[in-house]
Amino acid sequence: APIQSHPLLSPSPLLTLALYPPYLRGPLTPTTLPIYAASIWLALNHPGIVCYVGLDSSHAAAVTAFTGLPTSGGMWREAMSPWTLAASWWFTLNQASVYIVEAPFTAPPLDIPCRLALDLGLVRVFIRA
Repeated sequence: APIQSHPLLSPSPLLTLALYPPYLRGPLTPTTLPIYAASIWLALNHPGIVCYVGLDSSHAAAVTAFTGLPTSGGMWREAMSPWTLAASWWFTLNQASVYIVEAPFTAPPLDIPCRLALDLGLVRVFIRA
């Protein structure tokens, strides 16, 4: 059975949007519009925890606002990390639900992707082209 989500991982989307500082929320531009669209798609199609992998904090804020689930670029190392790929592959076999909706980037220690995937339970990878 998937691990239960932490209560802090499921705020109201509107509340999250209201509480996010404008500099993190980012303007609605041709660049950010696909991120908002992806966020809406995720919110409608996946009710569970969403993990965001992306370059820009305002993009992460957009995903957070529409899914009601906090996200952070600092949660994952770059998406092409062998550890991330291995964790994604393993959890995909178990019908998981981690979504990668933006380009890879580099961040903190290598153990974080696997630990985060384990914490979230099952993982499915979604890459926005």
